[in-house]
Amino acid sequence: MFVEERHQLIISTLEKEGKIKVKDLSDRFNLTEDAIKKDLAILEKKGLLKRVYGGAVKTRNEFLFLNLEDRKKILTKEKQKIAEKAFSMIKENSTIFLDISTINIEICKMIIEAKLKVIIITNMIEILLKFLEADTDVEVIFIGGKLDNKNKEGFVGSYSIEQIKNFKYDIAFLGATGINMEEESISTYFLDDAICKKEIIRNSKKKYILIESQKLNIDGRVNFTTIKEIDSIITEKTKN
Repeated sequence: MFVEERHQLIISTLEKEGKIKVKDLSDRFNLTEDAIKKDLAILEKKGLLKRVYGGAVKTRNEFLFLNLEDRKKILTKEKQKIAEKAFSMIKENSTIFLDISTINIEICKMIIEAKLKVIIITNMIEILLKFLEADTDVEVIFIGGKLDNKNKEGFVGSYSIEQIKNFKYDIAFLGATGINMEEESISTYFLDDAICKKEIIRNSKKKYILIESQKLNIDGRVNFTTIKEIDSIITEKTKN
């Protein structure tokens, strides 16, 4: 087997399993562990993996921030599938928090189209506007506070948190920048957004992270919860 072919198989295995062990690769390719370590060192220099004790893990990408309009244009099919799965979990007369997330915009549209009678609480401006434009019986409570000056998508900060604390939510759907499955951490891009999400989770009976599967290899700047603290992660690949 050529070296390049072996390297491709190593990367392919890593993509499927998320991590690899030197010993397992040594047995698989009938090579010494030192030879495998040299392979991993070469692949690490190319930025294709990160070496750890006894093996290697996938490299993680840092999130590239995009504004709302740009985010709405990417992974639209995936977002639609995720929104459909989340929508199927909503019961009439329940109180739902939709935080700042392009997927939650899709859920909002589905609620309006289905004429579902629910209470929606949100801090996202576009979600509020969707309900203002629609003929709907949905009761909408809007969380105000400090306008997020970076992207102007919604309200965050201490005043928003005080309002979030005033309610109990049957279910919360939250967006995320990324999930680190190894560390079991879930992150977002801005600190104020992270603090709001923490409070939403604290006051919700059921809490779900809505995220495209490709973000399972992305890290945001600020961790706001762990996998153990939520009920489930919903991706376009999640079985309903």
